[in-house]
Amino acid sequence: QRAYKKSSINRFIIIGLDGLEPTLVEKYMSEGKLPNFSKLKKGGTYAKLQTTIPSISPVAWSSFMTGSNPSKHNIFDFLSRDPKTYLPDLSSARIGKPKKTLSLGKYNIPLSKPEIKGLRKSIPFWKILGQKGIFSTILRVPITFPPEKFKGHLLSGMCTPDLKGSQGTFSFYTSDKERIKKREGGMNIPVTLNGDKIETYISGPENTLLQNDEEIRLPLRISIDKNKKEALLEVSGQKFKLEKHTFSGWKKLTFHPGLGIKIKGIC
Repeated sequence: QRAYKKSSINRFIIIGLDGLEPTLVEKYMSEGKLPNFSKLKKGGTYAKLQTTIPSISPVAWSSFMTGSNPSKHNIFDFLSRDPKTYLPDLSSARIGKPKKTLSLGKYNIPLSKPEIKGLRKSIPFWKILGQKGIFSTILRVPITFPPEKFKGHLLSGMCTPDLKGSQGTFSFYTSDKERIKKREGGMNIPVTLNGDKIETYISGPENTLLQNDEEIRLPLRISIDKNKKEALLEVSGQKFKLEKHTFSGWKKLTFHPGLGIKIKGIC
């Protein structure tokens, strides 16, 4: 509380936009095309920041939050290499498997928690603020997974793995059997057409409870009404309609690996 009493301002907000090109922003502000940015500049503080070498998101954001160069915070790219296998690996975090497991029939039951370790070094400024008694809220700043304890709230951003353990995987749904065989990136998922009915699935995380780690799938059924130009979707116990050329809101999904365990996500 002593820190608040000495402060000359009540609240301080930093807005960071990934990949923003300042010369274009300045040009469009001068032309009156970015009125809200102009208001922010007039009512607050605006300055160009020098980027890092290399000038890519995880490196620059790590320097932003720690005030350190890459040689100190240890983030040089999106990926690093595993010195044992030389295969690419996530540079910002290491996600391991449980060290102890129990084999029981088709199941491989974990007896310990998997290791999740952040690889970014140096101290972010909000942790220093917390040490001085100043509460802060950090929203979607890259390279903040796994979140560290500090005096405040944090929602991790870029480089947070999804349920599949990836950095985002897209799905391409098709009835073309030849296209299914090709793998150009993402996932090619087959659909079965039966008149105005479509049956397919949503690909979920690997079932690490099973010996073979097969993926968990949720059936997805789609009924098309051509007259109304809409479709009825059924997935994870939910039904909702979509009109042509529209997106749904976020939908909560529940995957069931077995043994009464539930894995929840959104899509």
